Amino acid sequence: TILYAQTSNLGGGTYTVPSSVTTIGSYAMCNNATFSNIVLPQGLTRMEQYCLYGTAIQSLDMPDSVTCVQGYICSNCNQLRSVRISNNVAELGECAGWECFFSCPNLASVTLGSSLRTIGNACFAGSAITSIDLPSSLVQINYGAFGDCKQLARVTGGQNLKYIYRYAFRCAPITGFPFGSDLRFVSNEAFFGCGFTPSHPSYLDKQPDGYYKYDGTLSVEAQVSYSKAFEVLDLVNQERDKQGLSAHDGYRPHGGRDAACRRDLHRVRPHAPHGSEVLHCQRQDDPREHRRGLHNGSGRHESVDEFFGP
Repeated sequence: TILYAQTSNLGGGTYTVPSSVTTIGSYAMCNNATFSNIVLPQGLTRMEQYCLYGTAIQSLDMPDSVTCVQGYICSNCNQLRSVRISNNVAELGECAGWECFFSCPNLASVTLGSSLRTIGNACFAGSAITSIDLPSSLVQINYGAFGDCKQLARVTGGQNLKYIYRYAFRCAPITGFPFGSDLRFVSNEAFFGCGFTPSHPSYLDKQPDGYYKYDGTLSVEAQVSYSKAFEVLDLVNQERDKQGLSAHDGYRPHGGRDAACRRDLHRVRPHAPHGSEVLHCQRQDDPREHRRGLHNGSGRHESVDEFFGP
C-alpha cells in the first residue's frame, strides 16, 4: 500500500501511519505542520522524496524494514531533533539524492544504520549535530554532507571509508578525523573552514583537487602448456605441405619452438619456470569516476548553491 497524501489537520498530535503502508509516496505529507510526531509501521520499505518535507515532527525513528530513502525526505523540518536511520538502508538520498535532512537547525542527534554505504549530498548540512559515529559499512561521504554543521565537534568510526568529497565537513569545528587505511580519494576542500589542518595518510598522493590512492602492479601467474598447440601446428603444416602450400616460417615449430615461444611471450619473467607466464599490468583506479553530481554541475539544487556558495 502506498500513502499518497495526508493533508488533514491532526491538531498537533501524533500521526500513526497505517500498518498496511509499505511506501510513503513523494510529497505525501509535504508542509503539513499539524502533527508533531510520527509513528512508522514495521512493514514500511520506501520513503520517497519530500514525503515529510517541512513538517513539524520532532523525531524520526526509521524501522529496519526501510531499505529505500530518497532525497529531501525531512528537509526544512525546523522542529526535528533526533533521527535514527534503518539498519537496512544503504544510501541516504538514493540515486545520489540530495538534502535528506538539509536545513534542520535543531537536529542534534543522529544514529546512522549499520548497512549505510553512502551519505548523499548535503544530507545533514546546516543541522545542530554535535557528534557523529560513522558505521564501518560506510564507503562514501558526498558533497557537503555535514557542511556548516557548526556544532559538530567529534567524528568517530568510518574505518572503511573510501571517498570523502568536497565540503563534506565544511566549517565544522572538528579538531581531527579518523582517517582509515583504505581511502581512495579525499577532496582538498573536504574539511574547508574546519578548526584543524588534516594530516592525510601517507599512502595518498597529492593532486591539485585532492588526495588519491593509485593501485600498484597487478601480477597474475598461470601455468601454460604449449605442447598440444605445437602438435596441432605440426599437423596443420603437414597438411599444407601435402597441398603444396608453404607454411609460414613464424609458425613452424621445428627447431625454433622455444625461440618462437619467447617472441610471443615477451613479458615472461626472466626466472620463471619453463611454461610459466607472469603478466604485469598497471591499473589506476581513478576515484573521480565515482562522482555523481558532486561538483558544480548543472544538476545542483538551488538551495545548496545558496548555502555553500561557489
